[in-house]
Amino acid sequence: LRLQPGNALAWGNLGAAQQEMGATRAAISSLQQALKLRPDFAIAHTNLGFCLQSCGDHDAAIPFFERSLELRPGNLRVLHGLGWSLLQAGHPDATILTLKQALQQAPDAAEIRLILAIAQREARQMEAANSSFRRCAEQANVPEAVLAACLEHFAVTRQTDTLEPLLKALGAKSHSPLSLVYRAALA
Repeated sequence: LRLQPGNALAWGNLGAAQQEMGATRAAISSLQQALKLRPDFAIAHTNLGFCLQSCGDHDAAIPFFERSLELRPGNLRVLHGLGWSLLQAGHPDATILTLKQALQQAPDAAEIRLILAIAQREARQMEAANSSFRRCAEQANVPEAVLAACLEHFAVTRQTDTLEPLLKALGAKSHSPLSLVYRAALA
């Protein structure tokens, strides 16, 4: 950059490296510089969206994710990021639309389906939310954090008719600490 201060790719790479190192504020500055030089730099929009998201500034992250998707439609990672920021910014209906697009590409993405379920619950679409939570919990190799969120949903909403079969369906995981906590809640 000392030799070529107008090199957008170099600014974008610097921003990505700073982001990877946890220097988020510096990364934001570098990525903004890359976008000043090259407004159609999709990966810089993506990375800036994730930097802002990691700072908790979801409202600011949203337009960068949206612009990235305009430049490269259908990017699963960006759809996931946009969905999360939309949910955190209080837009459950937009979250639902975004994550349904993502799930068309990756129907078994448990983390994406979990965010969808939470958005559906916040939008008061309880039947859809229950279905999404159930589908998440029943997936093979579901991450334990996702499973915990699903079980918590059914415990908190007092849906013992769903919680009990889910706990039975866990099979080999039935003696895990997580299962034991929800068995106790069920009892």
